[in-house]
Formats: sequence, structure tokens, C-alpha cells
Amino acid sequence: MKDTVRVSFDILAEEHILLKTGCAQLRIAIKDFLHEMMLKSLQELKEKQLQDRLKKSIQQSKEGKVKSRGSFAKYVEDEI
Repeated sequence: MKDTVRVSFDILAEEHILLKTGCAQLRIAIKDFLHEMMLKSLQELKEKQLQDRLKKSIQQSKEGKVKSRGSFAKYVEDEI
């Protein structure tokens, strides 16, 4: 059995109605929808941060502000 934890947060009543109605129309549990949305959003954020770091690095390189750090792999090692 997997260890689980509960995540809770407050949302406006109107937002809850929209969430509940949307999930009911799609015939999916709110829990399943939020879980998938969370994983997808985290992946998108991770990709955006990588893109932002690469853009910044390229801009600094063009401006001659980048100090040599050995290799490109150091910029993305936490992404691999």
C-alpha cells in the first residue's frame, strides 16, 4: 500500500461549483481531475523554467557576461 497524504486548500464557493459541475459533466472525480492537472502543471512549469534559464544564458552569452562553467550539461543536469 502506498503512503498518502491529504492536500487541502480553500477556494471560492463559485469556483467550487464550476469545478464540481465541470467534473460531473466529464464524469470524472474531482480528485482525479486535480491530480492530473497538478502533474501536468508541474511538468509545464519545469519546462518553462528550463526555457527561461536557457534564454537567460543565451542572452548573457551574447552580452559576454557568461563565465565559463565547464559544459552545457551543468545548466541542465537537474533536468535530466
